[in-house]
Amino acid sequence: MKKAILIICMLMSYYITDQATQCKEQETPQIILQNKDTPEPVKLVETYYRIPLSEDMQDEIMGIANRNGIDQLTVLALIDVESNYNPDSVSETDDYGLMQINICNHERLSNTLELTNIMEPLQNVEAGSYMLGLLYQKYQDMNMALMAYNMGEAGAQRLWNQDVYETSYTKKVNETREELEGLRYEVITILEN
Repeated sequence: MKKAILIICMLMSYYITDQATQCKEQETPQIILQNKDTPEPVKLVETYYRIPLSEDMQDEIMGIANRNGIDQLTVLALIDVESNYNPDSVSETDDYGLMQINICNHERLSNTLELTNIMEPLQNVEAGSYMLGLLYQKYQDMNMALMAYNMGEAGAQRLWNQDVYETSYTKKVNETREELEGLRYEVITILEN
């Protein structure tokens, strides 16, 4: 990080000196955005949310979500609604961890994904994201996927048979998703060329 800051300071110093020299040589001063001889620094922009999960954990969740074909913000909203970011959460209905994976799914998911501890936060997110990703792939509608995630496919199907495609649960996840947008911030890292 010190090298990146030093490079920025050096580039700014060169830019100011070069700009002053060119302004003296021309009748009309111009603002020079970049010297042709100086390569533009590469910026890495990472998006995070002001939630009780570290940036490292959020990076891991983004990778898991992407691998499962769903967006990170939906996963974070689901974690908020399901467990309020508490990795040790266990419900009265035997749902475990950040994404509240029901005990009836533990063995299948552990075997399929080669998980060793469903309560370990990243393994729990891997399991929940895998389930949500499969449901989204099957139904091609995030509300339907969320309904099936929450109440099982049979429970969701009973509601779909009654033309119900939104529940208080899906509304809560979607509202939380919108609220998280307001908690968004970016970290910009300047990389050396």
